[in-house]
Amino acid sequence: MNIPAWQNPDQPPYVLEVVEAAEHDIRRLIEEWHERDRILKGKEEQAQKLKDEAEQRKKEAEDEFEKAKDTYRKVHEGNDPPTGTDTRLFWYWLLIAFLFIFEFPINSVVFRVFGEAEIFTYVATAAIAISLLACAHQLGNFLREGKWDKTRTTIAAVLIIIPILVIGAVAWLRQWYLSQVAEDVGGAWSQGMLFAFATFNLLIFVVATVASYLVHDPTLFAVYRARKQLAKARKEFEKAERDYIRAQADRVKTRNIYRVRACRIKDTAQILIQCYRTENLRHRTDREQYEKQGSHEPESFKEKNQPKIAEKALRELEGQ
Repeated sequence: MNIPAWQNPDQPPYVLEVVEAAEHDIRRLIEEWHERDRILKGKEEQAQKLKDEAEQRKKEAEDEFEKAKDTYRKVHEGNDPPTGTDTRLFWYWLLIAFLFIFEFPINSVVFRVFGEAEIFTYVATAAIAISLLACAHQLGNFLREGKWDKTRTTIAAVLIIIPILVIGAVAWLRQWYLSQVAEDVGGAWSQGMLFAFATFNLLIFVVATVASYLVHDPTLFAVYRARKQLAKARKEFEKAERDYIRAQADRVKTRNIYRVRACRIKDTAQILIQCYRTENLRHRTDREQYEKQGSHEPESFKEKNQPKIAEKALRELEGQ
């Protein structure tokens, strides 16, 4: 039927129907994509917020770390703090472990007087040893820091009085126990043993306190704490950054999926239009007439008159 007319630039009804069907399907895809992207965008914005907060904490931790290092340099005549763990700490904790072990033969016999199972003796001895060493450790820290107020003075007094009372009680129990199992022990010898046992435990307490005082360096420990907080802040920031990148990638991936689907619809429409035009040219009765005049295709088939299929929607899916 020679539709469309050879000189008519307007598209024929079939092409218009194909274009309309394609745009309808693409619009449905766009609506579906917007619904999904709204959720993904919320996740991305939340991830960005968490990343920004983590970055701020990291910056604050970096500032604190630099301040701690500057304070250390001022106290230690410009020397930089050690990059690793101070070797003094290793020897200190090795000494504490040795003192802890040394407490067992001194005090374990005391708790046998209660006639309990052997495990009770070990647990009780360990509790006494840990308590004494913990008090010595904290007392040494207080003495080294030299910051005294009412609260710290009270705690320091407790850290001194309680170990002395415990040491005295343990020494008395040990002396009493030995006097029961050895009836021929004299009073003077018994009093000497009491003094010796108390002195041994007191010596352990004093040694641990002095060691804690010598090894404790508030400025160095401040550097260690700041370094630990900085490592934690960096780790949190890296995780938040990965989450943000993943959220971004999810949005891009989803958009690309819908873009491919939309382009497939457009390509299908263009294939149908091209098939129509091929068959249209094959069956036209006016083709030879116009070809003799130098026109090889109808005006509506030319590139300048091609229909635009969902261009705005596709640009949106391209992120433009």
